Amino acid sequence: MQKRADKLKIKCYHGVENKLLKFQELCKDYRLNEVAFVGNDINDIVLLEKVGVSVAVNDAYEPVKKICNIILKKNGGEGAVREFCEMVYKAKEEI
Repeated sequence: MQKRADKLKIKCYHGVENKLLKFQELCKDYRLNEVAFVGNDINDIVLLEKVGVSVAVNDAYEPVKKICNIILKKNGGEGAVREFCEMVYKAKEEI
């Protein structure tokens, strides 16, 4: 994951114990009030319940899928984030 983030020149936070706290810090630091989050496992649920758009990869843990607004066709690590980004770009073009 870190290599991909480096290639894309984005920050990657891996192994964060308290995802909600880190999320709140990032929202404050970057002045974000509209956020989408792509998750796949039980430890993502706390964030998926807080964001405006909750997204699950196709192979996500079933309870995660049940609470998400969007379920992607792609599995995690197989182009799911790209699939979601393309959805966002397409929606933006339609506005």
